[in-house]
Amino acid sequence: MRLGRPEPVLCGDVHFPHTVCWAFANEPRGSDARMAELLAPFAGQAFRVLRLLYAARIEAPRRGPKREPRFGRRA
Repeated sequence: MRLGRPEPVLCGDVHFPHTVCWAFANEPRGSDARMAELLAPFAGQAFRVLRLLYAARIEAPRRGPKREPRFGRRA
């Protein structure tokens, strides 16, 4: 028994849109709307596409502050 769509694609997640946009459009950041647009050709199988992307270890480039560790060796 299926309720609603045949597969759940999580909107509002932090990482899914970035991963899909990076894999299909080579864009480092994405939104839920852009993710839905890119997954439209895979209607009915979109969640499998997400699982395959993570199984292949495809991820958007990480960004964040580059800082030195607080503890460790000092020069």
